[in-house]
Amino acid sequence: RERHYGRENNYDIRDLETIDVIETITSTEAFKTLTVSIDIKHTYIGDLMVSLAAPWGDSFPLHEGTGGSADNILK
Repeated sequence: RERHYGRENNYDIRDLETIDVIETITSTEAFKTLTVSIDIKHTYIGDLMVSLAAPWGDSFPLHEGTGGSADNILK
């Protein structure tokens, strides 16, 4: 079964600032796979580090400061 969770909020990302966006997914079923989509509008994506944090403490990188002066992340 496929489920969709999402957030439509806009956040200003200023230089040298950290933004935490928390989306809690509650399920009694185990996940076999997880697909994450990100859409970030920013004028210099080389500044950005984006990761998914698991409740048990592991962190999974989604974007690691690559792309230099390119605009926006859409994955």
